[in-house]
Amino acid sequence: MAKSGLHHIRLHDLRHGVASILIEQGHPVTLVAATLGQTLSTTAKTYSHE
Repeated sequence: MAKSGLHHIRLHDLRHGVASILIEQGHPVTLVAATLGQTLSTTAKTYSHE
C-alpha cells in the first residue's frame, strides 16, 4: 500500500462510508440496514445526522 501511495483503511471504515453515502443519496434506511445486516433502529441511530 505504501508503494502505491494508498492510505491504510479498515474494512469497517469502508462499510461505514458506504452506508453514509447511501443514506446521503436518499436511499431508504431500510435498504441500508438490510445491506449492512443491521436492525433498522441501529442503522437509523448510527447514520442519522439530523
